[in-house]
Amino acid sequence: MPAFLPAAPLRRILLLGAHADDIEIGCGGTMHHLQRHYPEAEFLWVVFTANSAREEEAAAKVAG
Repeated sequence: MPAFLPAAPLRRILLLGAHADDIEIGCGGTMHHLQRHYPEAEFLWVVFTANSAREEEAAAKVAG
C-alpha cells in the first residue's frame, strides 16, 4: 500500500469547495484514487457557492 494511504480503512471523506467544480478540478484524481482503495467509504462534498443548475449537473455526473 502506498505511504500516503492510511493503514486503517477510511469510512467517511469530507470534501469542501468554495465554488462549483473546485473539488472536481482540484482533487478529482485523488477522489478517484481513494474510491478505488476504499470502495465502502462515504464521500460527502459541500460547495459553498453554486446555483441549482450546478447542483443538478453534479448529481447527474455522480449518477453516471
